[in-house]
Formats: sequence, C-alpha cells, structure tokens
Amino acid sequence: MGRKSFTVELINQFVIDNFTPHAWCKDWEISNPDFRGLYYFRMVALPNDYDRHAFNPSPYDIEIPLIKGDAITKNNLDLDTDARVKHTYCNQLSNNVIAGLDKLFSSISIQIHSSKEVFGDDKKIVPSGDRWSKLRSYENQDHRSEWSFV
Repeated sequence: MGRKSFTVELINQFVIDNFTPHAWCKDWEISNPDFRGLYYFRMVALPNDYDRHAFNPSPYDIEIPLIKGDAITKNNLDLDTDARVKHTYCNQLSNNVIAGLDKLFSSISIQIHSSKEVFGDDKKIVPSGDRWSKLRSYENQDHRSEWSFV
C-alpha cells in the first residue's frame, strides 16, 4: 500500500478549522487569492488586558499565508502534484502555525510544542507515530479532540 497524499486544500482547511474557534468575537477572515494562488487566513486573538491600549498597526493578531492547491509551481506543476514543493509548503505552514499559536491567549491549552507536531506525531519523540495522524483524524471527521492542536 502506498503513502497517502493529502490535498493542499484539506491541509489549509485543517489549519483554519483549528484556529477559528479561538477567534475573538468570531473575528476572522480568508482573503481572496492573488494571481499566484496566495491568500491569507487572518483572525483576532483574545485581547490581552495589559496590551489592550497598545498601538496595533493591523486589526489582525494572527495572519497565516496559504496557497491554493492548484497554484502552479516553478516546476510548471500544480502544488498538489509537485511533491517537493508541497513538502516545503507544509513545513513552512507548520512554522507559521507555531508562530500563530504563540499569539493566542495564554489560557488556551496548546497540544503541540513544535512544528513537527502540527499534522501528527513528531517522529523524533514518537518513533512509531504517524506524522499525519491529526490530519487523518480530521479527514475522517473524528471528534475534534482527536485532531485539534489547540
């Protein structure tokens, strides 16, 4: 049996669905994609009482860049079929998720501690684990507790 390849759209939606329940006053948006297929997930995290009056140049605390699965890569393939670029995209997306999680209000319990755990198990910590276990649970529509990283 070959390895399962997840679509970029599923990966993007997984990230969005992990963050949206924690948007303050349900204040989040998805921008329109540009000509390259780049778009943004943006949300407001719960304001911090200490920083509430600080100048914030953007109304959004968390901004995660996303790329559509049908975006054309430099190899003239769509992102979903260009395995090397898709791998790079997933790694960068994981780093962006960790940066976004760092901005969430401190009372929220974060279930992951490194970018290697965004989509599943970190193989260095759990050698027999599944790197895509959370995404697989999300795709199977398992209970949120099985796939959420927040």
